[in-house]
Amino acid sequence: MLQSLRDFDNSCVFFERAKVTQELAHGKEHTNLANCHHVLAKAYALKGDFETSVKEEQLAYDMYLKLVGAEDMRTKEADVWLQELKNTAEFTANQAMYEKAALEQQAQQLQQHQASHRATSLSATAAAAATKAALAEAAIRAANADAQVGSKGHLSLNELMDYINSQPQGSSGGKGKKSKAQASKRVQKK
Repeated sequence: MLQSLRDFDNSCVFFERAKVTQELAHGKEHTNLANCHHVLAKAYALKGDFETSVKEEQLAYDMYLKLVGAEDMRTKEADVWLQELKNTAEFTANQAMYEKAALEQQAQQLQQHQASHRATSLSATAAAAATKAALAEAAIRAANADAQVGSKGHLSLNELMDYINSQPQGSSGGKGKKSKAQASKRVQKK
Protein backbone atom coordinates (compact mmCIF):
# COMPACT_ATOMS: atom_id res chain seq x y z
CA MET A 1 0.00 0.00 0.00
CA LEU A 2 2.68 2.53 1.00
CA GLN A 3 4.75 1.62 -2.06
CA SER A 4 1.81 2.23 -4.38
CA LEU A 5 1.54 5.69 -2.78
CA ARG A 6 5.28 6.11 -3.47
CA ASP A 7 5.96 6.53 0.24
CA PHE A 8 9.13 4.44 0.11
CA ASP A 9 10.66 5.74 3.33
CA ASN A 10 7.68 4.68 5.44
CA SER A 11 7.32 1.39 3.57
CA CYS A 12 10.92 0.54 4.52
CA VAL A 13 10.18 1.36 8.15
CA PHE A 14 7.06 -0.84 8.01
CA PHE A 15 8.93 -3.80 6.48
CA GLU A 16 11.79 -3.44 9.01
CA ARG A 17 9.21 -3.75 11.82
CA ALA A 18 7.63 -6.75 10.10
CA LYS A 19 11.05 -8.41 9.85
CA VAL A 20 11.66 -7.91 13.58
CA THR A 21 8.21 -9.30 14.35
CA GLN A 22 8.79 -12.40 12.15
CA GLU A 23 12.17 -13.00 13.78
CA LEU A 24 10.61 -12.81 17.24
CA ALA A 25 7.75 -15.11 16.24
CA HIS A 26 9.60 -17.74 14.17
CA GLY A 27 13.30 -17.39 14.99
CA LYS A 28 16.30 -16.46 12.83
CA GLU A 29 15.95 -19.34 10.38
CA HIS A 30 12.48 -19.41 8.89
CA THR A 31 11.10 -18.90 5.39
CA ASN A 32 8.81 -16.12 6.63
CA LEU A 33 11.89 -14.20 7.75
CA ALA A 34 13.52 -14.87 4.36
CA ASN A 35 10.36 -13.49 2.72
CA CYS A 36 10.69 -10.34 4.87
CA HIS A 37 14.30 -9.86 3.75
CA HIS A 38 13.24 -10.31 0.12
CA VAL A 39 10.35 -7.81 0.37
CA LEU A 40 12.55 -5.39 2.31
CA ALA A 41 15.20 -5.61 -0.42
CA LYS A 42 12.57 -4.61 -2.99
CA ALA A 43 11.45 -1.70 -0.77
CA TYR A 44 15.02 -0.39 -0.46
CA ALA A 45 15.48 -0.78 -4.22
CA LEU A 46 12.39 1.36 -4.85
CA LYS A 47 13.77 3.92 -2.41
CA GLY A 48 17.05 3.97 -4.38
CA ASP A 49 19.18 2.56 -1.55
CA PHE A 50 20.78 -0.25 -3.57
CA GLU A 51 23.56 -0.98 -1.09
CA THR A 52 21.09 -1.86 1.66
CA SER A 53 18.89 -3.63 -0.88
CA VAL A 54 21.75 -5.92 -1.92
CA LYS A 55 22.48 -6.76 1.74
CA GLU A 56 18.84 -7.68 2.42
CA GLU A 57 18.51 -9.75 -0.77
CA GLN A 58 21.76 -11.57 0.03
CA LEU A 59 20.29 -12.51 3.44
CA ALA A 60 17.09 -13.70 1.73
CA TYR A 61 19.00 -15.78 -0.84
CA ASP A 62 21.25 -17.36 1.80
CA MET A 63 18.23 -18.27 3.95
CA TYR A 64 16.25 -19.70 1.02
CA LEU A 65 19.28 -21.69 -0.13
CA LYS A 66 19.76 -23.16 3.35
CA LEU A 67 16.09 -23.77 4.14
CA VAL A 68 14.52 -24.89 0.83
CA GLY A 69 17.47 -25.60 -1.49
CA ALA A 70 18.81 -24.24 -4.77
CA GLU A 71 16.00 -25.72 -6.88
CA ASP A 72 13.18 -23.97 -5.04
CA MET A 73 11.47 -21.18 -6.98
CA ARG A 74 12.01 -18.68 -4.12
CA THR A 75 15.76 -19.34 -4.11
CA LYS A 76 15.97 -18.87 -7.89
CA GLU A 77 13.94 -15.66 -7.71
CA ALA A 78 16.14 -14.33 -4.89
CA ASP A 79 19.23 -15.19 -6.97
CA VAL A 80 17.91 -13.29 -10.00
CA TRP A 81 17.00 -10.30 -7.85
CA LEU A 82 20.37 -10.41 -6.14
CA GLN A 83 22.25 -10.31 -9.46
CA GLU A 84 20.06 -7.46 -10.77
CA LEU A 85 20.47 -5.48 -7.58
CA LYS A 86 24.25 -5.95 -7.62
CA ASN A 87 24.40 -4.75 -11.23
CA THR A 88 22.19 -1.78 -10.44
CA ALA A 89 24.21 -0.94 -7.32
CA GLU A 90 27.44 -1.07 -9.32
CA PHE A 91 25.96 1.03 -12.12
CA THR A 92 24.62 3.58 -9.64
CA ALA A 93 27.98 3.78 -7.85
CA ASN A 94 29.81 4.28 -11.16
CA GLN A 95 27.29 6.87 -12.28
CA ALA A 96 27.69 8.74 -8.99
CA MET A 97 31.47 8.60 -9.40
CA TYR A 98 31.28 9.97 -12.96
CA GLU A 99 28.84 12.69 -11.91
CA LYS A 100 31.13 13.67 -9.05
CA ALA A 101 34.12 13.82 -11.41
CA ALA A 102 32.09 15.90 -13.89
CA LEU A 103 31.02 18.30 -11.14
CA GLU A 104 34.61 18.63 -9.92
CA GLN A 105 35.76 19.32 -13.49
CA GLN A 106 33.02 21.94 -13.93
CA ALA A 107 33.98 23.55 -10.62
CA GLN A 108 37.64 23.63 -11.67
CA GLN A 109 36.76 25.16 -15.04
CA LEU A 110 34.56 27.73 -13.31
CA GLN A 111 37.39 28.64 -10.92
CA GLN A 112 39.81 29.00 -13.84
CA HIS A 113 37.31 31.16 -15.72
CA GLN A 114 36.72 33.34 -12.66
CA ALA A 115 40.46 33.71 -12.08
CA SER A 116 40.97 34.63 -15.72
CA HIS A 117 38.09 37.10 -15.55
CA ARG A 118 39.51 38.65 -12.37
CA ALA A 119 42.94 39.01 -13.97
CA THR A 120 41.41 40.60 -17.07
CA SER A 121 39.25 42.83 -14.92
CA LEU A 122 42.23 43.88 -12.81
CA SER A 123 44.27 44.57 -15.96
CA ALA A 124 41.43 46.67 -17.39
CA THR A 125 41.06 48.53 -14.08
CA ALA A 126 44.80 49.17 -13.92
CA ALA A 127 44.81 50.39 -17.53
CA ALA A 128 41.87 52.70 -16.83
CA ALA A 129 43.61 54.06 -13.73
CA ALA A 130 46.81 54.62 -15.69
CA THR A 131 44.86 56.43 -18.43
CA LYS A 132 43.14 58.65 -15.85
CA ALA A 133 46.47 59.41 -14.21
CA ALA A 134 48.03 60.27 -17.58
CA LEU A 135 45.10 62.57 -18.44
CA ALA A 136 45.32 64.30 -15.07
CA GLU A 137 49.07 64.78 -15.49
CA ALA A 138 48.53 66.20 -18.99
CA ALA A 139 45.89 68.60 -17.65
CA ILE A 140 48.27 69.79 -14.92
CA ARG A 141 51.05 70.29 -17.47
CA ALA A 142 48.66 72.21 -19.73
CA ALA A 143 47.56 74.41 -16.83
CA ASN A 144 51.19 75.08 -15.87
CA ALA A 145 52.04 75.86 -19.48
CA ASP A 146 49.16 78.36 -19.68
CA ALA A 147 50.36 80.03 -16.51
CA GLN A 148 53.88 80.32 -17.89
CA VAL A 149 52.80 81.63 -21.30
CA GLY A 150 51.50 84.85 -19.81
CA SER A 151 48.15 84.14 -18.39
CA LYS A 152 46.73 87.21 -16.71
CA GLY A 153 43.94 85.49 -14.81
CA HIS A 154 45.20 86.92 -11.54
CA LEU A 155 44.68 90.55 -12.67
CA SER A 156 41.61 92.61 -11.78
CA LEU A 157 39.34 93.67 -14.62
CA ASN A 158 40.80 97.21 -14.75
CA GLU A 159 44.35 95.88 -14.76
CA LEU A 160 43.42 93.43 -17.50
CA MET A 161 41.89 96.21 -19.61
CA ASP A 162 44.99 98.32 -19.11
CA TYR A 163 47.14 95.37 -20.18
CA ILE A 164 45.03 94.87 -23.30
CA ASN A 165 45.17 98.56 -24.21
CA SER A 166 48.92 98.73 -23.71
CA GLN A 167 49.57 95.93 -26.22
CA PRO A 168 51.12 97.04 -29.51
CA GLN A 169 48.68 97.24 -32.39
CA GLY A 170 48.57 94.21 -34.55
CA SER A 171 46.70 93.71 -37.76
CA SER A 172 43.39 94.70 -36.20
CA GLY A 173 43.75 98.36 -37.35
CA GLY A 174 41.81 101.28 -35.99
CA LYS A 175 38.53 99.51 -35.41
CA GLY A 176 40.13 97.19 -32.90
CA LYS A 177 41.59 100.14 -31.03
CA LYS A 178 38.23 101.91 -30.80
CA SER A 179 36.47 98.82 -29.56
CA LYS A 180 39.16 98.33 -26.92
CA ALA A 181 38.90 101.90 -25.86
CA GLN A 182 35.14 101.71 -25.73
CA ALA A 183 35.34 98.54 -23.63
CA SER A 184 37.73 100.30 -21.28
CA LYS A 185 35.33 103.26 -20.87
CA ARG A 186 32.41 100.90 -20.18
CA VAL A 187 34.37 99.08 -17.47
CA GLN A 188 35.40 102.37 -15.83
CA LYS A 189 31.79 103.62 -15.76
CA LYS A 190 30.66 100.60 -13.82
